[in-house]
Amino acid sequence: MISLSNCGKADRSIVRRVVSTAVVLVVLVFVDAGAFSNAAFGDQQDGDAVSAAKPLHPLAAEIKSQLADRPADKPFVAAVTLKANPGAAKKVVAAMREATPITRKEEGNAAYLLLRDPSDKNLFVLFERWKSLDTLNAHLHAEHTVKLLETLEPLLSEAPKVDVMYPVFFPKAK
Repeated sequence: MISLSNCGKADRSIVRRVVSTAVVLVVLVFVDAGAFSNAAFGDQQDGDAVSAAKPLHPLAAEIKSQLADRPADKPFVAAVTLKANPGAAKKVVAAMREATPITRKEEGNAAYLLLRDPSDKNLFVLFERWKSLDTLNAHLHAEHTVKLLETLEPLLSEAPKVDVMYPVFFPKAK
């Protein structure tokens, strides 16, 4: 079993890359199942910017910076790595279990899945798929998300790491 606390920086980097690779494999499974089809994301039109309805949440700003010049109204996937404090993993799971059904019903959410590293029970990756940056921003301002973030903050040993990707093309479902 690999324990990040007993590993050097290089080893932790390798473990994180392995977890990131696992997330990519999950994405590929979703692609193969047709989950990234145009219908799954809804018809998207080119647009100019995130709606002014809500100020840009700091996490949405981070994702926007990673998306660079990609239009804000286009779909994307975020993999959020969460490292729980020792003994806090059950509380992380409980908080996510409460927020997940509400989030999955939100307009613009196409996937929301908490994954756990089999060798490090304190390491999670939250796999999210959003139709646009605007829909993610609305999610981040939602009451249940604000509560979730407040609950998770003291349970995590480090700040969440966000990795963002977007579909390059839409393969036809089998």
